[in-house]
Amino acid sequence: MEIKVLGPGCPKCEMAEKNVREAVKELGVEADIEKIGDVMKIAKFGVFATPAVVIDGDVKCVGKLPSVEEVKAWIEDIWGWFCVRPSGRWWMFHNGACSILVPYFHRS
Repeated sequence: MEIKVLGPGCPKCEMAEKNVREAVKELGVEADIEKIGDVMKIAKFGVFATPAVVIDGDVKCVGKLPSVEEVKAWIEDIWGWFCVRPSGRWWMFHNGACSILVPYFHRS
């Protein structure tokens, strides 16, 4: 999963990046998080207000600070089923609820 936080570096943009990182951490998913501050690169996404969040090429919000819970919901919608691996065991979740303990391979 690729997540891009778009914003030139204002306090709301910095908080958006922090919230994205916290959501990814809480869900235990693997994600490449990139902060993009260059105005020309931001414009290529069709975004003209910041902060903005793009997940796997899909612009999720523009011009507002997303909460950790909002970001988690976007990730869960995209992944549906996802997994975490605490203590060397794979736990499978669906929309935030633990379902079963199974071997699971990370999808790319």
